[in-house]
Amino acid sequence: MKTLNSAFTPLILSLLIFLATACNNDPDSPSVLQLVSSTGQNYVTENRTLAGGTPVITGVYAQVPAADQNLSNFKVKFNHDSTGIRPSVIYLDSTLAPETKSFAMLVSYVPRNQVNKEIWEFIVTDSQGKEYKKTIRLKTTSSNTNKSGIYTYANVLLSRIKNPRTSLDSIGFVGFAFASGTSYPAYALKQPNSHIDLFFNNNGTSKPSLSLNTTKNDSLRLTNLTSPQFDGITSVSGLTSSYSVIDKPYSTIENLQVDQVLAYKTLSNKIGLLRIKTVTRTLDSLIFDVKVEK
Repeated sequence: MKTLNSAFTPLILSLLIFLATACNNDPDSPSVLQLVSSTGQNYVTENRTLAGGTPVITGVYAQVPAADQNLSNFKVKFNHDSTGIRPSVIYLDSTLAPETKSFAMLVSYVPRNQVNKEIWEFIVTDSQGKEYKKTIRLKTTSSNTNKSGIYTYANVLLSRIKNPRTSLDSIGFVGFAFASGTSYPAYALKQPNSHIDLFFNNNGTSKPSLSLNTTKNDSLRLTNLTSPQFDGITSVSGLTSSYSVIDKPYSTIENLQVDQVLAYKTLSNKIGLLRIKTVTRTLDSLIFDVKVEK
């Protein structure tokens, strides 16, 4: 569990407070928790349909229900099962700083690149233990269908460096879960996430580098596959044969190059391939394509 300061970013806090106040029809009885809208197309504050794998942002603003209370916790959960039968996954669980009266945050997340319906919940808890919740239901479209034996994720972006040009780029995604095609920002990795397979790091001598989750060490491998050969793989057998005949396993691979094809095993022992498309060392970012066994 991560502890967040209520002064998350002064500019963001001021902007969200202004927008929340403007959107509130009854300023004498403000809501404790609000999802704040914006003109940007990547902002999500209500139910909608979008392409799976599209990074989005939800602006969150919360304030105490009474002057003698504080806000104690902020949590984000998601569920890939729209019926609610499966348990939700905790995306972010943050203990707020003591004496927090108001809280603002831009929550970035990536609905998985599959045809599906998923539920995202934003929950704030006050010092009396009462929870206040807002829910967004997303319907995702994707070329990944149940008829295929593999999932394909295109143009996955991971970045360690904040880019001030846009609010979306400034968040930075550094973790990726192959089973769901979901990217995770740095603050979501401050807590246990057993479903995350791949971490993008800049700790090596040659940047950027990739490392797998430590619970699945030494399962990342270099291949001799070309980019056209990667495109031609459409079956599970193509994935497994690519993994079985190649070089020694690694836990980290550095000095990544465009058109390199890496093979890996996921936390659930599924086989996959990853093709490097873009390496931007000045922004310490990486774009790649993924094919992984279902």
